[in-house]
Amino acid sequence: MAIMVPPARNYAAPLISVPAEKANLPPKEGPRLIACEIDWGTMGGPNNCVNLNFQNNATLEFSQVSALCVDNSNSGADVVFIFPDTNTTCTIPSYTPYAIVEVFTNQLQFYVYASTAQPNDITRFDILNYVPPPVVVPTSQEQNFASATGIDMGTASTQLVPTSVSGTLEAAYIYLSMAATNTGGGSWALEDGNNNIIAQGAIQVSSGNKIDITLFQNTDMRVRFQNGLKMVCSQTAVLGGQISANLYYRTP
Repeated sequence: MAIMVPPARNYAAPLISVPAEKANLPPKEGPRLIACEIDWGTMGGPNNCVNLNFQNNATLEFSQVSALCVDNSNSGADVVFIFPDTNTTCTIPSYTPYAIVEVFTNQLQFYVYASTAQPNDITRFDILNYVPPPVVVPTSQEQNFASATGIDMGTASTQLVPTSVSGTLEAAYIYLSMAATNTGGGSWALEDGNNNIIAQGAIQVSSGNKIDITLFQNTDMRVRFQNGLKMVCSQTAVLGGQISANLYYRTP
């Protein structure tokens, strides 16, 4: 069966070849690595990338960059390594515990960027001048859990995750049970410690109505939060609503 080719356009740039033999060349100085650690709270972050330039800046000779060994297990943000001379990017997902990747560059300079990084996120990596066997360790599925029941809609704020904790919310289930004693309305919101709204909603009921509903359910999410999570409620009358919440998250 013939292969069908869609309508095509010519590549709109010169096709320039560059030397790429360094990845497989033994380094003249022998196998070496440079160990690095980026604390995204003090270096880089969502508005800046980190520039690594060890041309004449390394304590010993380091003639080529051939591979990276990355530990991103202490970061809830994807980290991107950018090599401008070869137009190459390498993305290591958040919470990846250990990955070795071959890279293609002829320079001794590159950039590291994590667009969703927050304070407490840390990326550690080794820069290698040789290519070891590739290794990827599966990411742990372990999560932290927070639960609260019987949150009255008249309670202005209920802390669900301590303010000392920042991380990534990966699943949430919020449920409301109510036998309305009055006619009125109310609102609810799941917020982090910086008052960023993750989920919110409103209800309107008449006296005598009985309600059992799921206010919010998402088992496949990835939302960063800082300084804890809280349930914020308000109501225009005493409604007797009781909210239950189950949250699954990772730190940092």
